[in-house]
Amino acid sequence: MKKILEILRLKWAEYLLEIIVIVLGILGALMLDNWNEDRKSFKLETEMLMELKDGLEEDTAHLKSSLRLHSGTLQKQVALLDWLASDLPYHDTLSIHFARVASTTIFSPTEG
Repeated sequence: MKKILEILRLKWAEYLLEIIVIVLGILGALMLDNWNEDRKSFKLETEMLMELKDGLEEDTAHLKSSLRLHSGTLQKQVALLDWLASDLPYHDTLSIHFARVASTTIFSPTEG
């Protein structure tokens, strides 16, 4: 036991330096792992935001298309209501209004 204590007393600086190197190596490895995980998270976040952007662009295009269709439908419905409120006889041009009112769509956002 005396011999071990004697060796420790003589070589304490070497052992301390070795412990410091090991601790620094472990801390460096942890820092690299954290950096890599942050990089992966950023990449995933970027991909998700791009998918969200693409989906919103598709939904916007679909909404604009539906809006044009529904605007036309609204005009035809107003024309039919005006005709029904009047005492005018039925005319063949009203069939265009009836056909347009019957061709409505329902908006449903894209899923992906």
